[in-house]
Formats: sequence, structure tokens, C-alpha cells
Amino acid sequence: MESNAEMQASRRQFLHRAGCAICGLAVTSTTGLTACAARAGLQPHVSAGEVRIDVGDLKEVGAWRVSDVTGPDGAPVLVVHEADGVTAFSMQCTHSGCTIDAPVDQRMTCPCHDSQFALSGEVLRGPAAQPLGRYRTAYDHKTHMLTVSFG
Repeated sequence: MESNAEMQASRRQFLHRAGCAICGLAVTSTTGLTACAARAGLQPHVSAGEVRIDVGDLKEVGAWRVSDVTGPDGAPVLVVHEADGVTAFSMQCTHSGCTIDAPVDQRMTCPCHDSQFALSGEVLRGPAAQPLGRYRTAYDHKTHMLTVSFG
């Protein structure tokens, strides 16, 4: 019979492998999903490792939107108007890889273990120890388009 520690290690290994498999499926199916969503008018312009998102509706600091775009980790991309510009974050919890919930009262909660994150991506409450993943972005003030780079 396995000890509790061995069972937890086995479970972690299984979850890690399952997560890797899901990410692999998400990456390999992105092209087909992107093309299908674009025809339906749901997906912003996507090209070689980056995506352009119209953020003209995020006029005030603190405004946010969960984008129709998913990042390479399979989690939705959160777009936030911060004081120093418009940024984009992965909505994948850095503790266990679960998709965090959309912001409520300027904070996001992971449904798996209750980690909380600020709109800046910083950890407000663990068990997560690392901030949300931040994507490189470039904002065009004239067109109100945000280019999010996944590479």
C-alpha cells in the first residue's frame, strides 16, 4: 500500500502530465480554432505568436476585460488599463494552473485553492507565490489596438 506522501507525489505527477497534454492540445489546435472564431467574428487579428486586440472601450484606469483570446497556456487573456498603459495577463493561476475567475471588486480568485490576485497580477493571498504571467504588449494610441506577444 502506498504512503500518503507517495500518493500525493503520484497525483502531482499525473496532474502535471495531464496539464502538459492539455497545453499541447491547445497549442496544436490554436490555428484551427482561431480561423473558425475569426469567421464567426469572435477572434481579434492573430498572426505569428501575437494577437491584436481592440481596447478602445477600456478608457479609464482600472477598466478591464477578459479577452476572447486564449494564450499559449490555454487560459484567457485579461486586458487591464493600468496607470502606465494597457497590459495583458494570463488568467492561469501560478499555484496550480487553474483558470482564475474574472475580477470582482478589483481582485481575481482561483477557484481551486482560493489564491487571490490584484488587477496588476500581484498575489494578494496564497497559496500562489508568483504573480500572474504578464505578456509583452505594445499599445497604439491612434487605433486603440493592443498587440500582445506570446513569444
